[in-house]
Amino acid sequence: MRKTLVAALFLALCPLLTAQQPLNNDAVIRMAKAGLSDDVIITSINANPGVYDTSTDGLVALKKAKVSDKVVSAIIVKSASGVLLPLKPLLRQLPAASAPSPPRPAVPPASTAWGSITRTKRRLAGSLRRGRQLQNRRRT
Repeated sequence: MRKTLVAALFLALCPLLTAQQPLNNDAVIRMAKAGLSDDVIITSINANPGVYDTSTDGLVALKKAKVSDKVVSAIIVKSASGVLLPLKPLLRQLPAASAPSPPRPAVPPASTAWGSITRTKRRLAGSLRRGRQLQNRRRT
């Protein structure tokens, strides 16, 4: 009897645990005040459903709460389209707030290059071995 009661209670509470509330301006302000980076907040905006106040008063409230322009821009784009947008084009349109990062090297690090060469050699050796085994079976 007790196990049945616990199981029924568990089944009744499961939908409540997985229910997601849509994000809004207050949630974004809380994330910004908690010290989350702009990238994390923008990813959360793009990944979760949201109902945002993009009126003048709503945008001013976000700015007074010291939410960055990148995040405000992501909110405007998300509420206008309702479609998830990739992060890269959004960041290209915004002015750079900090010093640009150094360019990436054109050649991958040596450990990556040698690792892929070693894996390729192993695969080829395995396929050659299997081919020889098939030839030996056919001969006998």
